[in-house]
Amino acid sequence: AAPTPLLPAKEQVAAASGGALERLLLRSASPTPGEPIEVEHDDSPRSSVDTPSVVEPAKLSGAASALLVLVCACLISSTGLLTRAAEVDGQVLYSPFAASLFSELGKLAIGVVWAMAERTPFPPPAELGRAALAFVPPALGYVVVNNLRFTLVQVINPGLLQLLWNLKIVFIGALYALPPFHRRLELHQWGGAAILVAGTCAAEASQWEVSDSDGNSMTGDAWGMALVAVSLTLTSASAVACEHAYKSTDLSLPRQNIVLYSYGAGLNLLAATALREEVSLADLSLSSLTQHFSGWTWAVVAAQSLAGFSVGAVFKYVDSVAQVFADVCAMIVAAAVSHFLFGLALNRLFLVAMLTCAAALCVYYADKLPPNTPCVARLLRRARPLRGHSPAIVEMLRSAPAKNELVREQGIGDGGESRPGGEERVGLAGERCESAQY
Repeated sequence: AAPTPLLPAKEQVAAASGGALERLLLRSASPTPGEPIEVEHDDSPRSSVDTPSVVEPAKLSGAASALLVLVCACLISSTGLLTRAAEVDGQVLYSPFAASLFSELGKLAIGVVWAMAERTPFPPPAELGRAALAFVPPALGYVVVNNLRFTLVQVINPGLLQLLWNLKIVFIGALYALPPFHRRLELHQWGGAAILVAGTCAAEASQWEVSDSDGNSMTGDAWGMALVAVSLTLTSASAVACEHAYKSTDLSLPRQNIVLYSYGAGLNLLAATALREEVSLADLSLSSLTQHFSGWTWAVVAAQSLAGFSVGAVFKYVDSVAQVFADVCAMIVAAAVSHFLFGLALNRLFLVAMLTCAAALCVYYADKLPPNTPCVARLLRRARPLRGHSPAIVEMLRSAPAKNELVREQGIGDGGESRPGGEERVGLAGERCESAQY
């Protein structure tokens, strides 16, 4: 077949390929707009339904991106800080289950509006049933973890807790290494995990004998460490189960969120009525659920409702680099506020520990930081072997900034066979399922 005339890259691939994966790869990894490449013409007929138009999310300006990252960092760090501020004499007087109930209702409302804006056909009952079953395990895990965090903030300084919470990536990596996943950590991920463990140990050591103005330990001593270990295990297992639920069901993302948040609202409502003698389903009312609520409590509800969606917004409208930066900023914000309001000791060891943890996040997500390709590496690593795809796609991928990794893994473009085994590597999917938890 003779080569076609030189056209802009996206137009060539639209003409040469009809696969959904190819179109997605093209949108994420195409060469510089307007740069010509030669492609071989494919004479096979293409159906018009094979090439639907996909609207690419508009990227924000520099100032808007910075503002979104800052808002995301503040929301991530504010959940623990506001929870501590809502305490009265070190005690949580309101029902944590009631606060979590209103947070889940807020997320559910956002999900319903999002699903209505999509205007997609209502899914068949069979698919709804599969989704309802798939989301039971992560919903149960998140209900426990979300309410356990109220106890964690009582026992551990919120600035220290924000730093320790980054250990979830180590726990998730360990879970993915087990059957049935058998995913492997790359060398830089092992390095980032090791640095993160060292940083969190240093942070614990920096506050081990420090107490606040009321004489309470900053770390919670052995009890606090045990609570953190249990919470990280639960949240990591819930994230893995949540990823499986998202990938194993065919509902749109907003409808999947509706299923997850409906479980969260229902389970928290049952817990709020079952564990408080003064509240029962028979005399359930808004005033009974919001007993001892204050302005700080409603701020906790709002922060928990919006934090997860802000993480998703950063991924969609900026990139994964910005989300790593938001995590680092959240540690800094939580530490600074905790120092001035809750007595966190910003000694030299803690500052070194915080810088170490920030560096660990950058090392762990090093493959998410290729120049000029914000989300290509994550997408390409999840691609199936690409032998047999159109020459245009092969040529495009070989010239893309992330080509070396894909060529090594899949053996495309160089006459090599795809690597056997189909191993997957640990990436952002499991970690960011935790955004459903905030």
